[in-house]
Amino acid sequence: MTKMNAIYNMLRLFLVTAFGAATLAQTSSTASIIGAECAKPICVSSNVSKSEMSKLYAQCGLQRTDNAACKRINPLLTTKNRASLVHHGILMPRTIVSRGQTLLEGEGYRQAPQVADELDVASLTGLRTQSLSGKPDVVGAFRLICPPSHISWDDPIVHPGQPGANMHLHIFFGNTRTDANSTYESLRTTGDSTCFNALNRSAYWQPALVGELAGGEDVVIVEEYTNFYYKRRPKGDPGAEGIPISIPRGLRFVFGDPQHPAQFKCVSANEGSNVTRFQGSMQVALAACATGQHLVILQSTPECWNGSQLDSDDHRSHLAYPIKDASTGWKKRCPATHPYLIPKLTYQRVFTIRADDVKTSWHFDHDVYPHADYMMAWDDLIIDTWTANCIDKLLNCSAADLGNATGLKKSHLYKERMAQAAVRVPIPARGQRAEASGGI
Repeated sequence: MTKMNAIYNMLRLFLVTAFGAATLAQTSSTASIIGAECAKPICVSSNVSKSEMSKLYAQCGLQRTDNAACKRINPLLTTKNRASLVHHGILMPRTIVSRGQTLLEGEGYRQAPQVADELDVASLTGLRTQSLSGKPDVVGAFRLICPPSHISWDDPIVHPGQPGANMHLHIFFGNTRTDANSTYESLRTTGDSTCFNALNRSAYWQPALVGELAGGEDVVIVEEYTNFYYKRRPKGDPGAEGIPISIPRGLRFVFGDPQHPAQFKCVSANEGSNVTRFQGSMQVALAACATGQHLVILQSTPECWNGSQLDSDDHRSHLAYPIKDASTGWKKRCPATHPYLIPKLTYQRVFTIRADDVKTSWHFDHDVYPHADYMMAWDDLIIDTWTANCIDKLLNCSAADLGNATGLKKSHLYKERMAQAAVRVPIPARGQRAEASGGI
């Protein structure tokens, strides 16, 4: 058996496991490109047409590489070899690299180059019950719960490379190594994650909620967890507000303002019923919350992207919310300046009320307006999988279910942090970091 046949058989085995026999039949009957999109070396099977390969080489600016020089790697469980699945429409297309610019093949938007994480996907995922359809809802959904990681004065978007420079205190979720020096590359290659496991090394953060205890201590009010929802209309839906795509690699932004405010409500101790409806005031919701009940804070990102910037000077204007006016025929649509529709990300923060909490003292540090930050650093195979399945097949995926009868496994760190309740942590000195665990 040749090296390429061995790789092709590995591909066949994965497709049977992850996507079923129908996909295998489709793949077996079509020439497959085995190799990274615009990576070196590029490996191809002998039955790929010359026209296909000429097009790929022209797009990538590569010279043909002898197959004998190709490094044997698993074609699916690394981020380097994806073209075969993209070629057959099993995964969404990612990027090509041409003359130093990173662009989506066949589209016009930019994203960061792929960064390999060398994680073992097979050991970090496991079998799940197949997700059900999200209908009658019109959006596909992918959800996961993340307990908090740490608290610090850093902000790698607003104050990159300046430790402790932020005016207000932040609480971080996801990548445990997020700090002032974090970049897409560093997030992809370092750190554990409180979002199930390191296959999601994205960084999420928000202003810390602070207050007093009955004994007079000033503390950070640490939430139990934040529930992160990714939702959008599927590809092919004529009602989609823009051109549906995945979240581009390396996207980062800040969101939340008086025109798109946070909402607050109190829910019962078992989170099974509402004590209040959503309110515009945290103190109104808190006043109705008794010991053991929960304050919920909800805030959602814009979902329209301009396709050309992964960040902007104000860290906001490269994204926009849909509009509905005469220019859109009075239909909800992305502005012409921001034509790409990415999954809307909702942050749902859940705090437990303690008997010794002085609720009337609760406020966001330095009284900043509620907002949040995001730096995308998902493993490429994983985000492609849940986008293709949960989002574009209009499934209702919860608890990091990938929509193909598999999901992310829970790490030891995740289980440890989720077991904590109503943590209160002394406010760290400026420039210092505190773990969002233990405490008073």
